[in-house]
Amino acid sequence: MAKYTSFNGTNQLRSKSAFYEKLKYEVGLFDPNEYDQNYISQGVTNTEVDQNALPKPIKKFFGGEYQFYGKVNEQLQPVYAKKEKLKLVNNKESIFALDFVAKKFADLKQNFVKCTTIGTISKEDPYLSVLKPIKGFVSVEEEYKNYINDILTSINQNYLVTTRKINNITKFEDYIMTLIQYSKSTSRTIPLTKSSFLKTNFCPMNVSGLVIELAELPYSDDTTKYNFTTSPNFKFFQNACIKHGFSIDYNAPWRIIADIDSPPMIEMMETMGYDRTTIFTTHFNDSSTLEVENIKKVLYNGYSNLVRSRPNIFNTKECKTRVTTESVPRKQISIKNANEIIDDQVAINMYILIRSNEQENTFSNSALENLNKNAFSYLKALGIEKTIQYVEQQMFPKQLAGTGTINSFVINYKKNQQRV
Repeated sequence: MAKYTSFNGTNQLRSKSAFYEKLKYEVGLFDPNEYDQNYISQGVTNTEVDQNALPKPIKKFFGGEYQFYGKVNEQLQPVYAKKEKLKLVNNKESIFALDFVAKKFADLKQNFVKCTTIGTISKEDPYLSVLKPIKGFVSVEEEYKNYINDILTSINQNYLVTTRKINNITKFEDYIMTLIQYSKSTSRTIPLTKSSFLKTNFCPMNVSGLVIELAELPYSDDTTKYNFTTSPNFKFFQNACIKHGFSIDYNAPWRIIADIDSPPMIEMMETMGYDRTTIFTTHFNDSSTLEVENIKKVLYNGYSNLVRSRPNIFNTKECKTRVTTESVPRKQISIKNANEIIDDQVAINMYILIRSNEQENTFSNSALENLNKNAFSYLKALGIEKTIQYVEQQMFPKQLAGTGTINSFVINYKKNQQRV
């Protein structure tokens, strides 16, 4: 039972009311005194239970230790699901999840069929009697493409104009330097690289292939969320998710996420011939491997869009008796020319600068210089992919230092490894 009887948070509320309602939802959807049987079996008393604890298997994925769940591996390197490892969970709607997740969901769905048939749970619940997946995997390529196009449009139409930099960009090289400068002030919250995009709330957890949503309901309406959890079948839903290795998203209780460290999900992996310790290698792509190509595309597309929308630069000149305006065409560029300007060495240098900005610019100038030198040595000896991996490894301590509760992810992983 919830601590409160009503939750009225929506995106339409004014700031003060929105804050209060959001806080009420965050702390009051579930009563921490209703701790589960696992605590009782361990001899833990009610007063010893963490008052911020949530009923199992409910977890908060929007922030804290689970905010990057499924989008980073144990080394905090950004990852996303391999398409060849996806399997249909709903044939009619072409909804996909990773193969072991889809198989476990089929078992969960059959569990509900059985229990509605024999009358254990209500048949009247629109969402939790017959489980109907309505959303699963989404392509990170499509999500990133839409995201970066919006960012480039904003840069070209707003940032360059309001900062009066628009007339300083006459060629492709000018645009490159301007975007690097732009990333210094904004990329921590509005990143340019796909790797950093994966670690933001702009990128949905669905890119992991671990997510299945059972309803198409508004994420911003707290009343809807509360009503979903008051279903007579919700308690059964919780227990069934525990049994089958799924977590329930606190912020969208109709969304379930495969818990890859749960015994049921590990058992399913092993049944299908997979190893939990290598699942991020077999089922996920490392986003950093294509970052150089991504950077080249972002810069080329951004500049090309600018040339199309504003093909000319207008410079004013003051003469003795009048002011004249001179129109100068921007230099157009082909993808071939762009690749010649941004060769691998230049691309690595830009990538390091932008990624450093995205990590709060925690590198000193000398540290950046050394990183560039070492990266160029890697590039000559081992090629572009190994070089990017090296750069990301050097970024890792900075990521860990600046991400706060993500340390819990690493600590929990190490604890789980010790239990194996």
